[in-house]
This record gives sequence, structure tokens and C-alpha cells, in this order.
Amino acid sequence: MVLSLIQDLFTSKEKKIPIMDSNEIEKVKRSLLLNDSTPIAILSDEQLIIKETKRETLLKNANNVTRTKAYLDFYCSHPEIHWAFLAHMVSRNAGYHITDLKGDLLPSILKREEAENFFLFLERANAYIFHDAYPQLLLYRKSIEKKRPLFHLLPAFGVSKAMSVFWERFWQERKSAELSLSLVINEQNMLQKRLLSKLEDGFLQEKLLFLLQDRLELTTVFFPYQRKLKYKKPFLLAGTSISHFELPGKRIEIGKKLYSILFLKNIVKQTSFQYAESTPHTGSRSDYWPESYSSCSADNKKIYSPHLKSVWKDITHTFSSEDWLDKKTIGHFDVLETLSPPRHFDVTVQAGILVTLATELKHFST
Repeated sequence: MVLSLIQDLFTSKEKKIPIMDSNEIEKVKRSLLLNDSTPIAILSDEQLIIKETKRETLLKNANNVTRTKAYLDFYCSHPEIHWAFLAHMVSRNAGYHITDLKGDLLPSILKREEAENFFLFLERANAYIFHDAYPQLLLYRKSIEKKRPLFHLLPAFGVSKAMSVFWERFWQERKSAELSLSLVINEQNMLQKRLLSKLEDGFLQEKLLFLLQDRLELTTVFFPYQRKLKYKKPFLLAGTSISHFELPGKRIEIGKKLYSILFLKNIVKQTSFQYAESTPHTGSRSDYWPESYSSCSADNKKIYSPHLKSVWKDITHTFSSEDWLDKKTIGHFDVLETLSPPRHFDVTVQAGILVTLATELKHFST
């Protein structure tokens, strides 16, 4: 709570950067609500594109490590698609939360079944986002190759009709921030519709524990960075704490803030990319703070943070495809109007305090 109050103090008078005119937003919203058509592929080459895209998406949706790498590989080829790098960095954090379930601390307070349910929840959310977003990225790549937009094919992948509109806008106008924020809005509403609103009663206890952690703001999204263009470990950490995870509007605001930290602070973008490109994602927090975390369980001086593939097996998922867009959710596009450059984004000290507490708890328990 203290961190939120401090951040509110710093952000209360932030300047606003215009992204999309409010009248244009209203025009797009009206057109989306009036458009009930579902474009289909007719040409034989488009059928082949759909088949190849589904195959590649399935292949790279094997686990958090393969997804995270796929996002970064795409961004390296298409840096104009900012969202791909944001997705890479956020997906890294998802991997850290997944491996925390097998690390030093959480197994002592969670039953095995609870930890497995948490894993399934985090893994499924990570897989759902990739299943929805990666075909969009691949269709953009294929559109460049074919020299014509192919976004009318998005319904074949269960993607909301809203995204065909925003990809078409990007194809014409090349506004990276607008596209990135529309993807944030899409993915969070998609998760709400297809996953979070359908949590079974048997998951209630684990859900409450997750929300308890959420309320205490122990979950933070970290972007390793440096104040100078010099690669070295340990890294400083930019980011923000996550609270009220169950509310899609709150998650969208968090995504918007994370985008601002990563792309409106040039030193963060440059050095975070340097980190990402030089440090393969393993799921272990030792990737960015090796002096505090170790992927080796026998290292008693550090907090155990295992490699993801060493502690969790791949899961085969099935996905639903309901469109989340309706008269209520369309209001989320109002956040496209402006962005605010963050004044406060360094969370290195807060993270260090949590690491110190975790180390002391480890030594106390042993």
C-alpha cells in the first residue's frame, strides 16, 4: 500500500502525451458495435496461411520459455511492434512467478495441490495470451511478405473483431503506441472472458490466496535495466506492483503503465533490450540477480529459483474463442486517448528489501 501511495504522489501531475483523438475513438467504437460480419478466407493461399500460422503458434506455445523467446524473436525482426517486446518482458515475469512455486519459500506455505493449481492458472493465462496474440503477429509478418494486409483472416484464429480494425489502422498509420495499447486491451478482456470468469469453485481457495498476495502487493513486474548503456549484473529493476488483478480495467491500466515505463523511458528500453537479448529466459530469477538467487538447490547462501523446464512439465491446452467485445467492454478503448511518461519507475530498493526478507526466512526455516 505504501508503494502505491508513493507512486500516486509522483504520478498525480504527470504530463499527458496524446495517442488517439477522443472523437476518433468514439468513431471506431461505433463502427465496431455496428459491424457484425465475420470475414472468411476464400483464396487457396489464404487457407494455407491459416494452416501454417496455426501450426507455428501451436509449436511455440509449448511452455513459458518457448513463448517468451518467440515474442523476443519477433520483436527483433519487427521493432515497430512494441507490444511484442512488452509481451516478452511480462512473460519473463510470468515465468518467475511460475518457478517461485517450486523455489525456497512458497512450497513451505502452500500445499502441493495448491501449488499445482496456481501453476495451472498462471500457465493457462500465459498460454491463452500467446494463443490469441501470436497469430496476429504472424499475420502482420505475412502481410509484409505479401505486400497486402491480411487482417481479415483474424477471425479464423478466434481473435476479437476489434483487432482487425486496429491492425488495419496500424497498417495505414504506423502508430506503435496505439496498436500496443489496443493489444493490451484485447488480451486482458480476452483473459477475463475466456479464463478468469470461468474459474471453477474448486479453485476458490487458491484464488483467495492469490488475491491476498495481490492485495499485499508482493507481486511486482520487473524490467531489468541500467542507468547507463553498460551490460553488467546485477541489474537495477524498473517496474510496478500489481494489485486488484481480478479487475480487467485495472490490468489494462497496469499494462498501459508498463508500456510507458518500457517505451517512454529510453534508457529502460535500450538496456532492458540489451538484457533480454543477452540473457536467455530460463524462468529462474538468477537471470537478473545472480548474487541473490541461484538455480542450484544446493546453494544454501542464496534463494533457490529453479529453471522452469527443470520443475514443470509441458501442458496441453484447449482454448475457447468467444469474442469479448460488447457494449460494456468497448469502453476500455477510452484509455487510448493519452499516455503519461512515468516519473517513478525504479523498484530496485523495494525488490532488495523483499529479497532480504526472503533470505532471512530461508535461514530461519533451516
